[in-house]
Amino acid sequence: MRVLILGGTGHIGHSLTQHYANDGAEVIVAARGQTATISPDGRENRAAFWNQVRMISLDRAVAESRFDASGRTEWQAMLNTVRADLVIDLIAYHLESVRQTIEAIRGTARHYIVIGTGWRFGAPRSLPTREDDPALPQSDYGREKQAIRELLRSEFQTNGFAGTQIDPPAIQGAPKIPNCPTGLRLLEVHQEIADGKEIIIPGTGETLLGLVHAADVAQMVIPAAAQRDQAAGEAFNAAGDSGMTYNGLFEFTRELFGSKAAASHLSLDKFEKQFPQRTSRHHTLYHQLLSNEKAKRVLGFQPQWDSREALVDGFRYLVNTGRLRGKI
Repeated sequence: MRVLILGGTGHIGHSLTQHYANDGAEVIVAARGQTATISPDGRENRAAFWNQVRMISLDRAVAESRFDASGRTEWQAMLNTVRADLVIDLIAYHLESVRQTIEAIRGTARHYIVIGTGWRFGAPRSLPTREDDPALPQSDYGREKQAIRELLRSEFQTNGFAGTQIDPPAIQGAPKIPNCPTGLRLLEVHQEIADGKEIIIPGTGETLLGLVHAADVAQMVIPAAAQRDQAAGEAFNAAGDSGMTYNGLFEFTRELFGSKAAASHLSLDKFEKQFPQRTSRHHTLYHQLLSNEKAKRVLGFQPQWDSREALVDGFRYLVNTGRLRGKI
């Protein structure tokens, strides 16, 4: 089997590249970045399995805007040349980008798997949010991902094209900065908590945030690819079994670092005026807690990391690399 991973050197891509290379597949990775693996002590080392992987260095945005003599874009020409059986798209951010990819791989790829986002749901109608719940995205990012979901569903229903979308909530694990109690990934807020300072949390602090380790997102892609007939045309939430509130994130971080930090709260309107770079309105207004029941039932998915372990993995990396001062 020939597997093409678009963006395979990133957070989720590393696990997928390793899995398929070790499984004996012919693996091609198209990405801008260089291959690297993160060891537990924070050092970056090239792993042996990368020697089995064919690399294509390509900037997607640039390649999608350049045309050859036949009218294809450079991106489509690459896809036509590779002719992969399975295409895993970790960098699908725009509807037209996905549409261009589908047109290039139609008739050659047996399965196209796209990583979406839990933010496509926007304001949830129920918690935990299920895949078929109404989607009311509140950001451009969420709207693009929802449009991609609708395109994949339509392509399957109309043309039999086998596409699947995997929607994670807030992805955790080294080398990402964990989400902080203001909703964003802010190293300075984590440092203030570790140093025992007082921080301000937007709103009441009861906003729910779903958390999932990147390795668990990869572990959902693998069974989705193996069970193509069950996954085609579907979306699955790549979610852990639990999440945390902003208040819970604060308390967990404080306890992890043995800190005596304190927290107070400020209405979202006032918080945005005083600390415009420290929060995102739609992150704070709209709970994000996704149900993984469908993925468990259909694909046999079982998350291996709980939310606390996923957070610790990210914090340990930051401490080991000297980006965050403190002991855990």
